[in-house]
Amino acid sequence: MGLVQAAVATAERFARLWASPNTPKAQWLRRLQPLATPEYGHVILPQVDPANIPADRVVGAPRVVSADEGVVMVVIELDRISIQLDLLSTEELEGPDRPEAAAQTAGVDGGWRVAAVAPLTGG
Repeated sequence: MGLVQAAVATAERFARLWASPNTPKAQWLRRLQPLATPEYGHVILPQVDPANIPADRVVGAPRVVSADEGVVMVVIELDRISIQLDLLSTEELEGPDRPEAAAQTAGVDGGWRVAAVAPLTGG
């Protein structure tokens, strides 16, 4: 699987799990955190109440809107909104100043983590 395809697969998996407002919060976090960067997964996501997510399912194919070395942006259409997911390569997360990031992403397939999710407006 190519690098961009791996990022798209991670984005789609994340979106399917993210758009589940009836999932208990602890379970929702456990499912999403391994697919997210350490900061997004452990700082931002815990502030989100899945019951407030205005979507129940993915309805469109992922669309890559930007792909640079180590960063891919993907738009996914959900049943009531579209979202943009920004993904970082785990290689971008690792490094001499971030050994904890390498440890937190070890053993998770794909090599990509979601660093941000933003709702899109205006079609």
